[in-house]
Amino acid sequence: LRFYQNQIRLLPNWLGKLENLTELDSSYNPLHKWPDSVLHLQKLRFLLGIDNRFHVIPDWTGELQALHWLALDRNRIQKVSPGLLKNQSIRHLTLAHNQISALPEDIAKLQQLEQLALQHNALEVLPGSLSSLTYLKRLDLRNNRFQRFSRVLLEFPNLKIDLELMGTTPGVNEKVVFLEGNPIEDVPQEVLEKGIKAVAGYLL
Repeated sequence: LRFYQNQIRLLPNWLGKLENLTELDSSYNPLHKWPDSVLHLQKLRFLLGIDNRFHVIPDWTGELQALHWLALDRNRIQKVSPGLLKNQSIRHLTLAHNQISALPEDIAKLQQLEQLALQHNALEVLPGSLSSLTYLKRLDLRNNRFQRFSRVLLEFPNLKIDLELMGTTPGVNEKVVFLEGNPIEDVPQEVLEKGIKAVAGYLL
């Protein structure tokens, strides 16, 4: 069900009765929240609210156990809600262009996570628990506020560091972190360009 690029400010509660719905896309609307009845959509795999006016991630997103993709880019979100961290099925979480200044240690509870997009936020550090996300392939941290290279990234073997403006698409078995646009001071650019082993050798 897609109704993006309209002027919708409120969604009806009866959406929760569409029990076979697998996709809900409310992107590009002046919408402040989804109705709580969306919780009942237990077959929902894709939930998108890009460029809405959300301030929080609903806690009930953690109860959507078929959810694979949650996209809330370009909103006014300041933190990752505790409720979301109960989700054991989510693989792609995109929260770019928000106001997030920190990630919770419990982010590691999202054990199936493959992609975490956090570009254009206000992050300065990463939680140490991030290394527990063994399926994580793409971590986008472009244009945040990192002044120091996050040591937790050294715990990802063979991690590729991408410093390109647009970023590249990871290979099948490749893990990539995107760092362009951060004011990193403790590792020179030429060392970052050589990759994670060079960074480890420089720092350790």
